[in-house]
Formats: sequence, C-alpha cells, structure tokens
Amino acid sequence: MPTTNSYRLSRAQWLVDWENAPRDLGAQIDWASVDPARVDANGKKYIPDGAIMARIVSNGKLIPRRDVAARGNALGTEVAVGILIGQANEGDRSDALTGYGLLLGGVVYNNLLYDFGQANLATWKTELETNGLTFVYLTHQNTAAA
Repeated sequence: MPTTNSYRLSRAQWLVDWENAPRDLGAQIDWASVDPARVDANGKKYIPDGAIMARIVSNGKLIPRRDVAARGNALGTEVAVGILIGQANEGDRSDALTGYGLLLGGVVYNNLLYDFGQANLATWKTELETNGLTFVYLTHQNTAAA
C-alpha cells in the first residue's frame, strides 16, 4: 500500500501576509562586516531571520543594520533597506549564489522581529520608510490555551 508524507514548510513567523509582501531578488552578505560575536556552534557567523538589513555603499552587499550601529557607522552611512527573509549562514553551500532575499514592505509582527527591543529600532523603521518601503507593524499575541 502506498504511503503519503505531508510536509509544512515554515515561513517567517514575523510576517503576517506572505502572499502580498513585496520582495527583492536577493543580495550577498558581506560576512567580513558581520559582528564576529554572532556565531553558531561551528564557529560560523549567522544572521537571524527577520533582521533589519543595510546595504554597504562600497560593494552593494548586505549587513545587519545593528552591526553598522555597533561599529559607530565605521562602514559609512549605511541605512536600512529591508528585512531579511530566512536565516543567513556563513559558508552554507546550500544557499543561493544570488544571495538572500529582503522583504520590501508588508504587514509584520513588530514584536517578533529579530531587532525588537533594540534602542535604534524606531530610527531603522524611519530609514525603511525614507527609502520608500511601506510596512504595517502589528503586535503578535499568543491566544492559544496553555
């Protein structure tokens, strides 16, 4: 007798409406500029799903906006250009050569974003808006019975 396996692929938990969310075609990460303190168990850098990203002017690659701020803008004057869709892992050979996609607008759960609670979050949201990106921020509440 044949068997059937069903799988449900996970989508970004912070994204409310996947179908109507504008996305870009992807960009590479500038791993040399990513905070060296953010490493996994194998010693490889990673960037969590839902991180607000900036584009480095000199090379066009992406870096977490919080890493630009942490360096005192030592990289330049990079500003927020989107929200990372999916976790980025340094050296992951299964990731696309075109890079990692960014969400360019839509409805998101503010309190589930990776950068929620950062002191500069309001500034980064303003940068997104200044770059012509429209986001609607909702607050996620778990109403499931315990």
